[in-house]
Order: sequence, then structure tokens, then C-alpha cells
Amino acid sequence: SEDYEFITQVSKEEAKHLEAGDEIDIMLNHDKKAVTAIIESVGLEDEQGKSEITAAMPEGEYSGGSYASFTVNKTSKQYTQTLPLQAVRMDSNQVNYILAIRESSTSLGKELIAYRVNVEVLEKDSRTAAIKAVISPEDKIIISSSKGIEEGDRVRIDEENE
Repeated sequence: SEDYEFITQVSKEEAKHLEAGDEIDIMLNHDKKAVTAIIESVGLEDEQGKSEITAAMPEGEYSGGSYASFTVNKTSKQYTQTLPLQAVRMDSNQVNYILAIRESSTSLGKELIAYRVNVEVLEKDSRTAAIKAVISPEDKIIISSSKGIEEGDRVRIDEENE
């Protein structure tokens, strides 16, 4: 029996979510039943911004050059710590961090001070970052500000936008 491969091209955006080892369901020539294949490779993008994916077909009878469509069986992990992407910053050493707010008592009363917490970005999309960090759900994270903020700066919470 011959070994058959499923080869197709996907957009740069689609290729970002695919990797060798992922399962895909392939519908051949309008068959009612899909066959499950494993992606062997996701190629680099070409001049048109497309990447070629190759998957090994399970043993069976296929005719070369068939029309096919596929769906990806990928479950996204559930993350407990997610933040809006704009809350994650990067320093000059390419280290990701966030700024949180700590209350500090001074002779003038209580002040809010920005402090740095290094984070590991586990996964991100266009809006959200899943992070691993030592923070508690009660911590107030700085997501945006009206001017640049560094660690140690005094901050004020804009109650309208909280």
C-alpha cells in the first residue's frame, strides 16, 4: 500500500495556530465521513504569505489529486491569568512585565506606587495575553495610562475608567 499525504496551503494567520502533531479532520470528495490525519509539517510562508501544511493520511484507498477540505481539532488551553494585551510591557532586555499598583504609607498619607512584576507570556492573541506571574486576583494591574509610567512612579486611578 502507498503512503498518501494531504498537502494544502493556509494563510499566515492560520499557520500561526498549527504545528506538527496537531490532528486535522479531512473530508475527501464530499464524503460524508472525515478521516483524521496528523500534521507532519507547517512550512515557512512564501511570497504570497501562504504556508504549506503536510499531513500523513491514515492507511486507506485514495485517488491522488482529490478535492478535500479540512478542519483542525485543537482545543485551546484554559488559563487562569489573562490580561488585556496592552497591559504587558517589554523592557530593553526583551523581558515581559506588567505594572501593578501598591499602596504605600507616607507622611502625607497613602500613595499609590507602580511596581514591576515580571511575567511569562504563555500565549497571546490580538487582544489578550495568558500569563504566568506571581500576582493575586486582588492586585490592580495598570492597563493604560494618560502618560508614561515607570516602576516606582506615583499613580492615580482614574475612577471613571476603572
